[in-house]
Amino acid sequence: MSINNATVCGNITRDAQGRKIAGGYVINFTVAVNEPYKDGDEWKTKAAFIPCVMFGTRAEKLEQYLKKGIKVCVSGSLKYSEWTKDDEKRSRVEILVRDLEFMSRKEDSDSEYVPF
Repeated sequence: MSINNATVCGNITRDAQGRKIAGGYVINFTVAVNEPYKDGDEWKTKAAFIPCVMFGTRAEKLEQYLKKGIKVCVSGSLKYSEWTKDDEKRSRVEILVRDLEFMSRKEDSDSEYVPF
């Protein structure tokens, strides 16, 4: 048996980017997750940047609310991709978002906040 489930909570690093594709609609966004670590006697924080992808009508409707600075919690499955560019192997791990929950709203936003 295999389980492929990932959940991350953090801030969106830039506005979600959406586009129409053959099968419907897709949005891409990145969630920054702070990871505390100890350096000697001092606690520091470094960020991990997690790419996220969401498909369908729900993604199209959510795109307008997924703005830089918004805190979200996303759950889904991990997708690993490999490709070659300029004779160099590249890879990427991203979350295929199944569920998304808004944790806060951007304080300086004038737009109405509508959680889904």
